[in-house]
Amino acid sequence: MDNSYLVIGGDVRQYYLAQQLKTNGENVKMWCVPTLEKHSTSSDTYGKKELFEEMEKAKYLLLPIPVLRTDGTLKLPVEHIRISMEEFCEALRSQQILFGGNVPPQMYAMCNEMDVQVYDYMKLPGLAEKNAVATAEGTIAEAVLTGNINLEDSHCVVTGYGRCAKVLADKLYRLGARVSVMARNPKQREAAIKKKIFAADMTGSESRQILRRADFVFNTVPALVLDKEKLDCLNKNAIIIDIASYPGGVDFAYCMQKGITARLCLGLPGKYSPKTSGLILEEMVRATLSQGDLQACDTE
Repeated sequence: MDNSYLVIGGDVRQYYLAQQLKTNGENVKMWCVPTLEKHSTSSDTYGKKELFEEMEKAKYLLLPIPVLRTDGTLKLPVEHIRISMEEFCEALRSQQILFGGNVPPQMYAMCNEMDVQVYDYMKLPGLAEKNAVATAEGTIAEAVLTGNINLEDSHCVVTGYGRCAKVLADKLYRLGARVSVMARNPKQREAAIKKKIFAADMTGSESRQILRRADFVFNTVPALVLDKEKLDCLNKNAIIIDIASYPGGVDFAYCMQKGITARLCLGLPGKYSPKTSGLILEEMVRATLSQGDLQACDTE
């Protein structure tokens, strides 16, 4: 095992991550990483055997965001290769260092048994702030593509007021939308009001009134906040864009029943700004490894 990097799977962010590492003089190999050519990956021939062989040689393993598909297999740009979390972890070697996004607790435990350090991109200081702009811009793009009215003068509701929600609400406001924030946390509501954005609690008559006039609803809360009661307040032409982590915060089955357009939009930085996002990931990897005293991210 040398000090080389192995970039595995994911989307085009991984390609730009690998290219930037190479630019900085690192020894980098890619396995099943999308390239800039449509429907093309970094290798013409690849399979589990080739992956496990490359894993034996590399010190640093860079997995995608998220690490896994919803079925528990590695997130790869091809459907015909399925590698379970267990298969992947069994191929790890002691002293390796792994990066990836939304790493599940079970994977942490398996890596710990193998004496492999794990860093979750989503828990690294500064990553969320840097990703918030790309996520917000991608969210607005999804709204424009899905809707049939201008964002300017439309009524936009943002649920939650965390990092992404703050950037999103601000960009919508600057586009001339009539923005309202629904948040449980009173400090978040106060912060929104200071930005000249109307804010209300998630419950009560104010939230119902906000939803009744909504043209677009943007959910950023990774919990079921748009349930049947709240969805009943929406008009049939309202559009919901959910950017919270899977499975989102919307009762999608009820939306389908009521004929409300609701979309769970994940991986927006990789879809709309993969180069910027890939360069951010490379910066995060380099900064983390340069700290010297490496400690695995908190799994809580």
